[in-house]
Formats: sequence, C-alpha cells, structure tokens
Amino acid sequence: RRVHGGSCRLLSCWQKKICREQMDSCRPWTNEEHDRFLDGLERYGSGTSGREWQQICEHMGNERTPDEVRLHAHRYFMKLQHDMVTKKGHGKEPHSPVTWTYEEDQIFENALAEYEEGTSDRWHRIAALLLAKTPDQVIRRYQRLLLDVAKIEAEEDIIVSYVKPAPIQS
Repeated sequence: RRVHGGSCRLLSCWQKKICREQMDSCRPWTNEEHDRFLDGLERYGSGTSGREWQQICEHMGNERTPDEVRLHAHRYFMKLQHDMVTKKGHGKEPHSPVTWTYEEDQIFENALAEYEEGTSDRWHRIAALLLAKTPDQVIRRYQRLLLDVAKIEAEEDIIVSYVKPAPIQS
C-alpha cells in the first residue's frame, strides 16, 4: 500500500508542530540551498546558544524559516543514519531482514501512541505485545518508520509491503 501524510502522531513535540505547519506548504530544497545549509551547519551546528537554527537561516540568506531548517536537519540526519546502516550491510539491512504483518504493524503503531517517548522500557513493552519481535527489531522498525515519515514529508513515495500472517494451526 502507498502511505502518505498523517503520521504526525509518531513524532516528537517540535516535529509535530513543524509537521502540522508545513505539511502542505513545504517546498523542495534546491541543491544550492542544501549546500548553504551544510555550510551553515558546519559553522553553527555545534553551538550552545539556542540560536543555531536562526544563525543557519541567516547564513542561508533567510530563504528558509528556522523551523524549515530544523526539519531539514532532521531529515538529513535520518538519511545519514539510514545510509550508514545500509552501507554496513553492503546495501542490505544490518541483520537478517525481519518481516512484519499488517496486523503486527497496527499493534506496533498503536503501542507507539500508548507508550510515548520517555516511557521506561518502552521498546521492551512494545516487543511484549508483538510476541515474535525483540526490542531491537522494534527499535529498527521505529527508525525505519521515522525515515518513511521524513520521506513522506519531503513528498517522496514510499512502498510498504507486508507478509501474510502464518495460518493458525488447529
């Protein structure tokens, strides 16, 4: 199935705000903007003033808002993380691929809403609801979901495929 907008409930507070504000209004970044973003990130990204996003905006010529720059940084770091994972596995997932059924994915997404960020043993609690999944597999699924959300927000298509559930033995 093709997935599109509406996954904002899985994001942190500032990401939810940005997602709502920019779901329809965010225009694609040009290569030139991205290059200026990277230069600004290198110059101001390690600061602790709390004005880093604004400084990067100003460095870019104020073509983007601080929220747009912060969202772009989030997407960029998610892409870097994904690229590092796939390079370690020579273009494959780092561990043997784990398949998910549609039903497992629904349980997973509902559990993410129930066990919010900061909940103690969040990944263990979610894995306990998914009898065949480990906490590490749940974490990897969450990371993949964040990457998919970033792609959706960037107006890229994603393809989600599921395996059929195993037949119930009688």
